[in-house]
Amino acid sequence: MHAPRPQPITEAVAKSKYFAVAAMLHLVLFAMIGSMVIVQSVLVAPEIPDNPYRPGQLDGTPPVIPPDPQPPVNTATPTDAIGATPSLPSGPTGEPGRGDLVGVTGPGDHVLETTVNFGTYRPAGSVTGTATGPGSGPGDQQGMGVKVSTNLKTGVHDLKEVAKTRMIWSPEGSKSGPQGTGVNTRAKFVVHVAKYAAETRGDWHSTFEMNPDGTIRRGSIPNLLRQAKEWSRGRLQSETVLQPLDLASGELLEKRPPFVFFHGHADFKLTEAEVENLRTYLLMGGAVWADACLAGRGSRFDVAFRREIKRVVPDADKNLAPAPLSHEIYGGPRAFFQLGNVPVGMNYYQEPIEVLEINGLTAVIYTSNDYSDMMRIPLLPGTEKPDTRRGADRIALMPFGMWHNRGTLYRNFEAPTAVKAYQLGINITVHLLTRFDRLLETYIPDGK
Repeated sequence: MHAPRPQPITEAVAKSKYFAVAAMLHLVLFAMIGSMVIVQSVLVAPEIPDNPYRPGQLDGTPPVIPPDPQPPVNTATPTDAIGATPSLPSGPTGEPGRGDLVGVTGPGDHVLETTVNFGTYRPAGSVTGTATGPGSGPGDQQGMGVKVSTNLKTGVHDLKEVAKTRMIWSPEGSKSGPQGTGVNTRAKFVVHVAKYAAETRGDWHSTFEMNPDGTIRRGSIPNLLRQAKEWSRGRLQSETVLQPLDLASGELLEKRPPFVFFHGHADFKLTEAEVENLRTYLLMGGAVWADACLAGRGSRFDVAFRREIKRVVPDADKNLAPAPLSHEIYGGPRAFFQLGNVPVGMNYYQEPIEVLEINGLTAVIYTSNDYSDMMRIPLLPGTEKPDTRRGADRIALMPFGMWHNRGTLYRNFEAPTAVKAYQLGINITVHLLTRFDRLLETYIPDGK
């Protein structure tokens, strides 16, 4: 008789009732865990931001992630902090600032009280282009009828027109332009948001909530101007015009704000009318502040803005260049806040702030760190704390999609970063309001 064939160990284990029970338990556990993951991903999806931050490169390659954040170096002295009352002089009536939120109730709030008859502006140089708008035309004293050279080397700042432009920003009781410097600056002005490149779908309204009629409801720049009014104790009287400014119309040349605000995510191309109007506006004393809503160099907006501003200012010797840390937007006796360095922007980007000058004076400021999204964080009046109160009728409302994703998609979307963005914005505003002071000190109007 043959000896019984030994049973392979795998066959013995497979026939064992213990193996079958163990295998069944493992399958049940695997199914339970898998079901929990699937259900959580479907039913408890993370909240999608209402304005997603999508850093990346133009060729589709993954974005370059900045290094782990380092605490920003704050070179400002304690007396320069926002909350330090002694650093800010008392208001015109001697009363401390209340910090009340100021509502915007309608177009009547934005009517300029200073009326100037501008007539027709004809800068030096050959006339090769015409910017037209409602009521414009040669010799039309009600419209602008602006004619401008397309060569900035011959179409330099016209001091007569600059002086007229500056008068529009005069505070109450004055008709000679902004008064004082630094924390003592007094001015009354409006800020216009540039509605640009409608034909190429430029997303000029990136950090604003819009009304159905196309007007601005709330957002970054209204928040900035409310903070400027509170922190200056009413010295900076400013509002955002609810109706976006169409750069192709004649409004830009009629209203002459201290600056127009550009921002967005997308590629865009200015029309010829927009290019001509912006060039004329800069020569008349205006300025552009642009902010990229996709932080860092190489974004679609970054590439587009650099290309388009070169069309506006085509001179080879006039280009965007990093502003030195000695510039007034960072500090000094003419600055409102002493920053000392480039404030950190979205996701810790800290690209240099760039400035383009015409005749040695700031004409364009470009920030590529997405400060505008930071300025969507409203602050509780009289504090540096975030205002997270809800209500559809509030004039300042936290973008909760971004707020709930702070630390992940928006790694530093916090109140301290917003405070620095507001400080920079106020420094930029004060600088653009007062940059002509020294130039006009020796200016004598014709006939005097």
